[in-house]
Amino acid sequence: MTHYAIPVEAVMALIVWIGLVVFAQNFEVTEKRHYQALAIGLLPALAAFATQVVRNVLAAAGERAGTDFMTADFAMNVVATKNFYLEGLFALGEGYLYSSMILCAITLHAIDHEFRKAAGWALGGAALSAIGLIHSFRYANGDILTDLHLPMPQFNMFVSGYLAMAVILAITPLIRER
Repeated sequence: MTHYAIPVEAVMALIVWIGLVVFAQNFEVTEKRHYQALAIGLLPALAAFATQVVRNVLAAAGERAGTDFMTADFAMNVVATKNFYLEGLFALGEGYLYSSMILCAITLHAIDHEFRKAAGWALGGAALSAIGLIHSFRYANGDILTDLHLPMPQFNMFVSGYLAMAVILAITPLIRER
């Protein structure tokens, strides 16, 4: 086990505090109609923080029990018994800086009825998801790690979701004109 001069949890709490202060300041300079975009943009960061807490709890419990709780089987067991989707939390938290910006921008442009710009951001989300910079993780050695898909991008459910969003956003102006 690695020991640091400053515990990771203390640094994470400080980063979250700074993020909340910056987030609060955003409400002072952002038009009221864009508040939803700010809130959507915060969700991946909250998921990343929750993921860190879950990782630490499961690692400590695993050490105590002499087993590895950071497995796909355990995550599926949690879903089956508690209806708590750990893998969804992990996927949303991976690459949270990028996904926060993308989801915030999509929402902002949709609010402003700039659907083609929103579609462009959705395509960016599809590209980042395809190469594994967002929403991509794997279980390894009792931990959850980012799973980059380089040099060969992967088509997964997040890529298809972003692509579907891009198509819907791109055709929305055509539908609205009729």
